[in-house]
Amino acid sequence: PTDKRAKEAFLNTLNNSMQSIVVFAAFLALLSCFASGQTVSTNTICVESFTNSNPFQGPTTQVNDPNDGSGNVFVLFLSGGRISAVNKTTGVVAPVPIINLNAIASLQDSGAYSFILHPQFASNRRLFAYYTCPDEECSAYCEDDDWCNGATCDTDANVCVKPASESKYFVNVVEEYNYPLGAANATLVRRLTTVPFLDVVQGGGFYINGSTLFIGIGDGSFANDTYRNPQNINRTAGKLLAFDIDTVNANPLPGRNFSVPSDAPFASVSKFPEIYALGLRQPYKILSERGRILISDIGENLVEELNEFKRGANYGWPTYEGSIPYLNVTLAQYGSVLTYPAIPIDHSVYSGQPIALMPAGFYEGSDTCLKGKFVIGNFGGAIHSVNVDTEAVTPLQFKCAANSANCNVTNPNEPFLIYDVSKDAQGEFYFSITSAGVLRTVPLSRCNLQCTSDSSSSSRNTVATTTGQSSGNSVVVSASLCLFALFLAFF
Repeated sequence: PTDKRAKEAFLNTLNNSMQSIVVFAAFLALLSCFASGQTVSTNTICVESFTNSNPFQGPTTQVNDPNDGSGNVFVLFLSGGRISAVNKTTGVVAPVPIINLNAIASLQDSGAYSFILHPQFASNRRLFAYYTCPDEECSAYCEDDDWCNGATCDTDANVCVKPASESKYFVNVVEEYNYPLGAANATLVRRLTTVPFLDVVQGGGFYINGSTLFIGIGDGSFANDTYRNPQNINRTAGKLLAFDIDTVNANPLPGRNFSVPSDAPFASVSKFPEIYALGLRQPYKILSERGRILISDIGENLVEELNEFKRGANYGWPTYEGSIPYLNVTLAQYGSVLTYPAIPIDHSVYSGQPIALMPAGFYEGSDTCLKGKFVIGNFGGAIHSVNVDTEAVTPLQFKCAANSANCNVTNPNEPFLIYDVSKDAQGEFYFSITSAGVLRTVPLSRCNLQCTSDSSSSSRNTVATTTGQSSGNSVVVSASLCLFALFLAFF
């Protein structure tokens, strides 16, 4: 009996000790549950100001990474058209621009639109630019009014002129430059073509495949395709154009300084054999992502479009916006079967914001939780990821990294507008922002955050809001840890 009582006393003491240990473990678990900065949800992107000591003056529209060992990226400024080298590590802007395009930006949707580096830029140093040229410095060759996309052709001088009834006239140009490694400036090689407009000029998406340079040209109208250009096979506005940039043509077509690609689909039926596809509104960007080529076409009232790149395609504008009937305009009799968007983004996603799609592509940088996500920005400031299979969109938010002095995503006195999202050779994104210069993605640890399972397919939990911008530190919790702690404490 004595041994039995001693055994029971020992077991009771052991049981009490175990209960104390469990309670203490629950207490520690609850403390860790509410500790900030342990995990982060999929809706948070950590960014830093890319311009620590030299903030950009005026909005930027594009960042390109030459990946040539120089340690620089090239940045395009909308107003004035400067293309400058910027050190990727320090953010210091070179004092002398690589190119000064002397572009104008006197109207919405005009100015320095885009530039592209040749895929073999590290060895051949070729780059191409598309911008609005002051009309007193540039003229557009024409043979009739169709060449002028709504303006008038002076057939005596063979140049497009502004009709007396119009107050505006613009000439956009596509040019090739060469930038030798170590040189202070790039040199103009040739002006490939001119594209005249009466209204907004738009477009500017570039893509190079082999010897062919592709560029998207907008419809030239502020709204509702005033000049009926995209479905007119004999006008260049509202089209995807293709230039053979490697073949030397001893007898180039009038007004052009390039050869026509051998696979041009409309060469036998159009005044402009360089037309490769039609029915576009504002083809702002062309992405090559994981074996797919997508044309980003900015919508008008209903849908933003990501279209599959196709030879001879008719993307429908303005007869259709996306797959929705829009204006009573007869489709061109030429072209393949009508091509609807591969990924449509309904305007309801951006309720209350000015809308223009700024796609970035798949993220491949240092944020392991964001890695593999297809990210899209919006001109109005929102940022989302989109499932390219289901078309579902998820809101994202910015958070500034610690010790990034000029990073600001919450200034209520300045518009937070996204002009473009670019990607460097390491897969990091560069967001060109009106009020904040350029923001670059950085590891989550810079924001005192980490990924729950440190994998691109992980699910992360947070009580932070899911708006386009983040105003402060999020209260971040791990749901599984909290449930475990509560179980220990009460059961």
